[in-house]
Amino acid sequence: VRQAAPRGPRTIISAQPLVLTAPVELPQVREPALQGLAKGTNVIICVLDAARADHIGCYGYPRGTTPSIDQLAAESLLFERHYTDYPQTKTSTASLFTSRHADTHLATEMSALADDSFLIQRGFARAGFKTIYLSASEWASPNWGFADGFDTIYSSSVTGTSRRLHGSPGAPLVQRLSHDPADLLAAFRGWLDQQPQGPF
Repeated sequence: VRQAAPRGPRTIISAQPLVLTAPVELPQVREPALQGLAKGTNVIICVLDAARADHIGCYGYPRGTTPSIDQLAAESLLFERHYTDYPQTKTSTASLFTSRHADTHLATEMSALADDSFLIQRGFARAGFKTIYLSASEWASPNWGFADGFDTIYSSSVTGTSRRLHGSPGAPLVQRLSHDPADLLAAFRGWLDQQPQGPF
């Protein structure tokens, strides 16, 4: 792990491949403890589907193709050894969001996350964080339960199988994105501009 000198408000950023592991029992969220640890911190989880570490500058790639990621890495905590739980987008994303192995969360092949899954966004929401979900990937879309529990949802891939989003009372509307990355970034910037003070 390499850590740069801290500067200004902290933002923790993580990119796949990454997996968090936990016991089978659902974790108990202790909101005050999480609030204390995260005071003054924003959390962004950025998943780059099929990105290879050996083609990213901060991991040694020499061609300068990822200058923004490299600059962010120079100012951040950079993990040099991290592992995916499963070599497929949907299943590994489910492990990232639930902190469970594939044989426990069972979101493999054509299966969605279970309705009662503990999801990282629910823990953050209980601790007072504003949450937003943006996805331009069919395999990490609301169709598989990944957006459940977010305050605001943007996705380029929403079908009738998104039963909990369309059928749950109080669930936010899914706002459509194109597959253009610029559209995703514009939606995120617009959301940030409208946010009052407080963690996200």
